Amino acid sequence: MAETWNQRWLREVREVHAAVDALLTRDPSGPALRTAIEEASKVRHFNHLSYKWAPWLWRKLAADRSQRVALRPFLLGHLDGSALDPKGRFVQPWSEGKALDKWLAEVDAANDVELFRQVIQWKLRDSWKDFARRWRELLLQRVKAAATTTERQDALARFDFPAELDEPTALILFETYGSTARRFILDRLPWRGAFWEKLHGLAIRKRDEDTAWQLYRRQVDPPRWAKDVRSLITTISDGETLVAELEKRHPQVVSDAGPVFLELAQKKGVAALPYLQRHVRAVFPRWGWFGRTEGKSLVDLVKLADERAWTSLWAKLLQSSATPELWNSEVKRLLQLGASTMTVQHKLQLLTGAGGEWNFSGFGLAQVQPLSDEVACLMYERAPALLRGPFRMHLTHAQGTPKLIARVLTADDELLVDYFASRALIDFRVIGETVDKLTAHYEAMSLTDGSFVRRATHALSMMPAFTIWNYEHLLTTNKLARLLFERSTPLYLSDAKLVRELLESPQIHVQALGFRVLGTRDPRAVAMAAQQTDVLAPTLLRPLHRRTRLMAFAAIDNACQAEPAASALLDKMKQALALPDRRYPKEELVGLIGRVLSRWPKLRGKNEQPQLFRRELA
Repeated sequence: MAETWNQRWLREVREVHAAVDALLTRDPSGPALRTAIEEASKVRHFNHLSYKWAPWLWRKLAADRSQRVALRPFLLGHLDGSALDPKGRFVQPWSEGKALDKWLAEVDAANDVELFRQVIQWKLRDSWKDFARRWRELLLQRVKAAATTTERQDALARFDFPAELDEPTALILFETYGSTARRFILDRLPWRGAFWEKLHGLAIRKRDEDTAWQLYRRQVDPPRWAKDVRSLITTISDGETLVAELEKRHPQVVSDAGPVFLELAQKKGVAALPYLQRHVRAVFPRWGWFGRTEGKSLVDLVKLADERAWTSLWAKLLQSSATPELWNSEVKRLLQLGASTMTVQHKLQLLTGAGGEWNFSGFGLAQVQPLSDEVACLMYERAPALLRGPFRMHLTHAQGTPKLIARVLTADDELLVDYFASRALIDFRVIGETVDKLTAHYEAMSLTDGSFVRRATHALSMMPAFTIWNYEHLLTTNKLARLLFERSTPLYLSDAKLVRELLESPQIHVQALGFRVLGTRDPRAVAMAAQQTDVLAPTLLRPLHRRTRLMAFAAIDNACQAEPAASALLDKMKQALALPDRRYPKEELVGLIGRVLSRWPKLRGKNEQPQLFRRELA
């Protein structure tokens, strides 16, 4: 009978305790130490017994410095604050005896700062409620006991890990260290709390403005900031000085700067414009019971910027701070004024583009205002070039603009129809009648003159990267995707340039379509694949899913029907054999290399020639 999870847990706990006890009993030294400790670490939950083996290992390394380089990273990497007793319970080892306290004192005396930081955190976290208070007490004890500059710097280094300061402790640190403690203090400010008035005043008196104003920007609350800005409005007349003082005080986080910005713009005018433009994203719409609404200050600020011809500020407010309703109303107002004039054209173009970006590791987000169906139709009538150009990115999805889609389909507007088709292939909201109309439009295109292939390739090439999350589901639910991706594969062989567009698309599923086209058993595919050597070669070394890579192998196999292409691709194939990717289909790659060498004997290296053997007669 299979063991239960509880039985398995207890068995693993017994095994790890037995392994650690055996290690400590054997007490290996010299070269055998590394082998023994690494073997013991393979047992599950080994790190949870750090309180037993870590002091022993540290003392061994202190006595035998020849092993220090090899095993010190092991010690630091496997040290774990949680502790398991032989019964499988998590316990607090610091409260069960003086052994760990003695070890901590030894580490401290040896001046092992990096290990001291880890162990003291382990000790302090035995009680999370008192962690910050105990950390501050130990820090102050060490700072007050320090007699030299080196000892004072060493005290900060030993306690340089995440924790929260309070103002009395920060004052002592600033009085002791001055500006050198700025980073240490600012990195440990509490998330919430009162403004540290005493520390701010002390920094001002010591002429340390960097510390004073960084502290101000991190802690100031909206009422105090608004009061200080009003004071600057009344006391400073010079524009450059005003902007500099405003920048000093601009909060790092502000809920809505709209009312303050409006008052500043009304009273100081152009003098405050550089500051307002730099921090325009500090103005937000309001959130209410029925969603986002325009705050009165935002509407008034947009109106004021337009009246005073502060066009750049006006556009930035609408791009980044306004709701889609306000942005669309301004676009509609400009179109009704007459889109043919240069001034209106210029203002419309300023309203295009992303209002803000958030970039993370591996992906990013952009804020783009969406055009409503009504405004998009009005723009298509009065300024179609703008809609096809800079405003096209504001047609965020096809489902929200059915009237515009009907008009562009009637007019067979190639650019916009293909754009909507590309978005209909990636947006799960585009279903039903919209997809039916687009599919029927493409099915009606001529196959003889190449119109269908050209338009389908254009639509596919406009698909952004990383926008198809489930290809099989897309084919199941979207008939336009089935038409362009699956039903029309042989048709793309009519034009080599269009196949290259598929291969150069940012969307991997469109690239896979290009591989499938070039991998078909068709004489045209063989000839086309040989012309795409420069695009196919990188696929051997770039990261791809197995299924996509096998499609690329089929296209490369066709390309290698020509000797020049085979010569250019063979070296990349051999390089791919050395890739560490375990999921790489090496067997299929070896088969591909074998077929190429069999087809073109001239390309064989010295060790790739066939060996013939015969039996010697006695």
